[in-house]
Amino acid sequence: MYTPFGNQILIDFVKEILKNENLGKGEFTDHLAVSFSTPDKIGHDYGIQSYEVLDTYLRLDEQLSNY
Repeated sequence: MYTPFGNQILIDFVKEILKNENLGKGEFTDHLAVSFSTPDKIGHDYGIQSYEVLDTYLRLDEQLSNY
């Protein structure tokens, strides 16, 4: 999903994974990699210095700070 709201969907999904999959509770180290592709797609569509990219990163920063 290539809107700033796509990031929130991914964040909510990761929260559920962390809550339900018991990561870090076993004998071995768990690794969960998360990649936000929305900023990349918006950067390609509108340009790296566009207001759309700035808006996307400002929203992502706020979304992550609420986590």
